[in-house]
Amino acid sequence: MCGSLFEVLEGKSSTRESYDPKLIADGIRSFFSIMISGEIDVDKMDYLLRDSYFSGAKYGIYNLDHLLSTLRIGFNQETKWVGLAILEKGLVALEDFVYSRFQIYQNMWSHKAVVGTKLLLAEAMRESLSDNVVCDVKSYLSDEVKFTFFTDHYFLEKFRANCMQKKSPAAERFLFRSKYKYLGRLVNPQGDSINEKLIELRKLSESTVVYRRINIKFSKIHERDFSSIKVITHQHGKKRVLHQLNQVSDFFRKFDEGLIVNFYDIK
Repeated sequence: MCGSLFEVLEGKSSTRESYDPKLIADGIRSFFSIMISGEIDVDKMDYLLRDSYFSGAKYGIYNLDHLLSTLRIGFNQETKWVGLAILEKGLVALEDFVYSRFQIYQNMWSHKAVVGTKLLLAEAMRESLSDNVVCDVKSYLSDEVKFTFFTDHYFLEKFRANCMQKKSPAAERFLFRSKYKYLGRLVNPQGDSINEKLIELRKLSESTVVYRRINIKFSKIHERDFSSIKVITHQHGKKRVLHQLNQVSDFFRKFDEGLIVNFYDIK
């Protein structure tokens, strides 16, 4: 490539004339964009392992070191493609990473206790909102120094104050860990089945029943014609070759995103 990475990013002329520096610069920017916010970005790499560790569950575990060591910036001069590529030997690590994310959605983030607690937390925060609280939040968000002090403790203290004054039933339940009663779930509901289930449960419980939808995500890779990531393969006596992901692996065709709907008695 050229003299320095910064020259490439800025699109400056190169000491080599075999490629367009602007093409390379734009491609590398796209590469970094995918690594910051994409189907295989550093945020997902972090929170999968972190959530697995702190929850004590085995979902979300994948071979991070192997995945990182096989990622490359791919460049095909003929097709003018520059972007994220992975060595063929790292394909299993990529598949494991994507499936781990699917599993953690399906088994942890849609768990009845997690979803019910989120419902309770949302209601506690809604009950805590006042003109003063809204002003405080805006003040914290508008100043980078104040923002560093805007932590979970701010709302926890509001919950405690409201609980002491009997102003927020949801905050009291949240602090005393009195969870909403779980009533059941629907997986990939069709037609009007959500409303039908809601009516059925309300008749049985004679109370306030609500539901929460949880999208079980897999990957958007296959929806982008497999063009966002390419696989680098070796051919005997030839240079490395870039292939479309779907030409090397059928894994990403096997899974679709789903929907889980959890129902709760909130009284």
